[in-house]
Amino acid sequence: RFGLKRPPAQAGLYPALQGFKILQVEQGLGKMTDPVVDSEKALLFPGEAALYNKSSRLGELASQPSFATIGKFVTAVFLFWVGVEIDNNAAAGLLEAHPIFIVMTLLFLIFFFVEAVVRILALRRKRQIWRCPALTLDIVLLVLLLFRFNAGRYISLVRFSQLGWLLQLTRALRLYPDPMAYTREPPIQGNTDMLKRLALAVASTCLFLMMQVYLLTLAIMILATDILQEDGSVLADMYFPTVPSGMQSMLTDGSDFPNHDGFLGILSFVLYLLFVLLCIASFVSLGGYAWWLHGKRSTPVERTSIAGDVKIEDDTA
Repeated sequence: RFGLKRPPAQAGLYPALQGFKILQVEQGLGKMTDPVVDSEKALLFPGEAALYNKSSRLGELASQPSFATIGKFVTAVFLFWVGVEIDNNAAAGLLEAHPIFIVMTLLFLIFFFVEAVVRILALRRKRQIWRCPALTLDIVLLVLLLFRFNAGRYISLVRFSQLGWLLQLTRALRLYPDPMAYTREPPIQGNTDMLKRLALAVASTCLFLMMQVYLLTLAIMILATDILQEDGSVLADMYFPTVPSGMQSMLTDGSDFPNHDGFLGILSFVLYLLFVLLCIASFVSLGGYAWWLHGKRSTPVERTSIAGDVKIEDDTA
C-alpha cells in the first residue's frame, strides 16, 4: 500500500539449505542428531559400506558394485597365482626368484595398496577404521606382502615370510557368498526361474567346495615345504608334489594322512575331516535352499490393488 516491498531473500541461501540432511530435534533443547549416524552407532560392525561418505567421490567410487567386483576378481587371480608360485618358485626369497614372480607380486601389491587407500579415504570418519574388520585384515595382509621383498635378506626371517604367505590365503574370505543373500532375492517367476536358481545354487556350492580343496592343499604344501619340513617331507613327496596332485589327494587319500608320523600328518587329517564336515554342511544347506524355493513357489501370490482407501487382495496360484 505504501510502496513497501518484501526484502529479497539472500542470494544462495535456499540452494544451500537444499543440500542439508533432515535432522531431528530432541526434547526441544536444540540437540541435533543425524539418523544415519545413530543407526551406525547402534551396531559395533555396521558394515564397511555403511561407513562410507557417499557425498565424496571416493565414497561414491567405493560404494559401486563394480569396485567390489574388480577387487574380488583380482583376489581370485592372486590366489591362483599363489598355487603357480608354490609349484614353480623354489627360491628362498622373492628377490632371488625369477623376474616374473617379482613383477607379479609387485603388481598385486600396487593394486591392493590403491584399493586400501581408496577404502580408507572413503570412510566418513577415518578413526572408525577399527569397525571395518575386512579392511583392517587387508591392511595387515598388505604389510605382509610388502615384507616378502625384504624377507630373503634375513635367513632368520624366512620362516616368518612363509607364515605371512600362509596368511595371504585368508584373502579368500572376501570371495565367500553372503549366507543371507537368499532373503533378498526377488519373487520367483514360474518353475523355470526356480530351476535356474537351483542350478545356480548347485554350481556355486560345487565351486565353493573346490575352492576349499584348493586352499587346504596350498596350506598343507606351504607348511610341508618350510615350516614343518622335517615332519612333512615324506607326506609332501607322496601326496602333495604339485597343487593338482595335492587336490586329488585331498579328495581320495585323506584317510591315509594319519598313517604318517609327525605333526603335519595329524594336521592334514584334521583338515581333511573339516573338509568332509564342510561338504556335509554345504549339501544340507543346499537341500534347505531347495526346500525354501519350493515353499516360495507354492505360496499363493498376493496381489493388492488400491482404489481410494479400499485394498482388494486376490490370491492366485
